[in-house]
Amino acid sequence: MKKSRIRLFRNASNTISVLGIILVIATIIIAAYLGVMIVSNNITKDVSSAAHHDKLAQLNNEYAQLENKLNQINKFDFSDKSVYTDAELKLSTAKLAIDDINSGLSTNQPTTEVDERIKTAEKDLKIASDAINKL
Repeated sequence: MKKSRIRLFRNASNTISVLGIILVIATIIIAAYLGVMIVSNNITKDVSSAAHHDKLAQLNNEYAQLENKLNQINKFDFSDKSVYTDAELKLSTAKLAIDDINSGLSTNQPTTEVDERIKTAEKDLKIASDAINKL
């Protein structure tokens, strides 16, 4: 009877040890998976953020070119100054859209939100460019 109790205890002890080892290994695997996911998300976020910053620089450059072009035009050459004022207003709207992108990037807005802001800024710059070219 004593030998069977010892065997039973040994078997139970071995089973608990094996289950403990399996749980430790599973915990390590889960922790490694979560670590890899966090690192890859940060890398992806950094890459998309860099692309957004590049796009912001490009939009700022386009805005500066349009602003320079508008400043070279003398608004007193127009009999109807509302055309010139309209072009100025559209350029100001484009600048606000560009500033909105900068705000979204600095506050770590989601990528989709920043993409929408970029589309809006591109559209506003196109409208401003058309208005300035009509002058």
